[in-house]
Amino acid sequence: MVKKRKVFLSLIGLMQLMKSEEVSDADFSRGLFFFLGCPRERVLEVETDNPPREVAGVFATDITKGGEAFARLQRVLVAAEDGGRVIWPSSGNGTMRDELNDLLVANDAHPVRTHFPPACNPIFVGRAIEQVNYRFKPVT
Repeated sequence: MVKKRKVFLSLIGLMQLMKSEEVSDADFSRGLFFFLGCPRERVLEVETDNPPREVAGVFATDITKGGEAFARLQRVLVAAEDGGRVIWPSSGNGTMRDELNDLLVANDAHPVRTHFPPACNPIFVGRAIEQVNYRFKPVT
């Protein structure tokens, strides 16, 4: 059985998986990243000792572990950018589906057909991905 590639749609969801150690190196090296409502500068243009509030919230009881996880995530995302596996959504909902489809098609997946409503959430987007891509597993 071939393991499905993951499409990470939520920074908080991914950090929770990292905290519980439910995401593997293979998930990171094969996964696609499309964090809704999370601009690139919020994740990659900050110091690892001052992570975004989402990271601090998930790792509230172990800030050291949170900083280490955040530094790892930054390395993963830089490699994913180099490999064409991440797109940082723009703020306009009119282009969000097109941006997601660019990411999916560039990585041998089918484009979604669903139009995204304003302020859509990762679960909605994940369902749209699942409708057309059996080899990908959305992670929210």
